[in-house]
Amino acid sequence: MPAHAAAAGAGRAEVAGRGITRAEAARHAGISWPVAHEAFAAAADPVLERAPAPVAHLGIDEHRRGRARWRTDEQTGEYLLLADRWHLLL
Repeated sequence: MPAHAAAAGAGRAEVAGRGITRAEAARHAGISWPVAHEAFAAAADPVLERAPAPVAHLGIDEHRRGRARWRTDEQTGEYLLLADRWHLLL
């Protein structure tokens, strides 16, 4: 077996099993990025071809856009919220 074939096999195992990026797997195993990408695609394609399971619970994800804007109340000295932008993703 050629040396590069053994390294490619090790890289395929890292991409598919360890959950690291293709670039990291290629670097660790001493293989090229395209070989690591092929391994990733070979592991991902069978999973993606299956129908997804029905959704049991719908999740809502919140992301802040920018930062909150505050001003100081001149009478009380407390901070007042002027703007706080949130994006809700369903």
